[in-house]
Amino acid sequence: MVVRVWFVQDYKKKKLSFSMELVLMDRKGDRIGAFIRRTLIYKFKEQLQEGMVFTISSFDFAYNSGLYKPSHNE
Repeated sequence: MVVRVWFVQDYKKKKLSFSMELVLMDRKGDRIGAFIRRTLIYKFKEQLQEGMVFTISSFDFAYNSGLYKPSHNE
C-alpha cells in the first residue's frame, strides 16, 4: 500500500522535481521508504497514489546511509 507520496524539488531547477518519494507498507504493517528518480517520475506519477494497493516487481534495494529517512528501518 502507498501510505504517503511527495515530491522533492530540485533547488537549482525549481520547476523540476528531483525525485518522487514514497512510504510503502506491506500486509504486516511494516513500512519502507522508496524513491523514484527524476527520469522515471513521468512513468509512475499517475499510477502511484496514496491509499492504493500494488504489487511491485523488478526493483532494487539500497542502504540509506544519509541522515534523512522517511520511515524507521532496522
